[in-house]
Amino acid sequence: MMRDAVTLEDLRQRMNELDRQLIQLVAERKALSEEVARVKRATGKPTRDYEREREVIMGVRAAAAERGVSGGCSSAHRSPRRSRRASSHMVRAAGGVHSSSAEPARSAAGS
Repeated sequence: MMRDAVTLEDLRQRMNELDRQLIQLVAERKALSEEVARVKRATGKPTRDYEREREVIMGVRAAAAERGVSGGCSSAHRSPRRSRRASSHMVRAAGGVHSSSAEPARSAAGS
């Protein structure tokens, strides 16, 4: 049985769709992180929780390794600044507009 030939354009369209989905997930995570920071501030807790950040980083690295994804892809979770840079790059790659002025001054990467 012959398999339908997949074209380069088909593959690129699929990659573009995945990029859009990744952006949506990054935006959702960013919004949740901002909400966590808001709750922390409202309850008098520090916005940075190094132990939680470490847990998140280690979990992301382990999940990435299980899927054969390089550690560099999970490094956006190391710091809020790197996370903002990574999400900014993803937005640009997907053809969206990113405004760094909309970024909060501080947020917890691990939340």
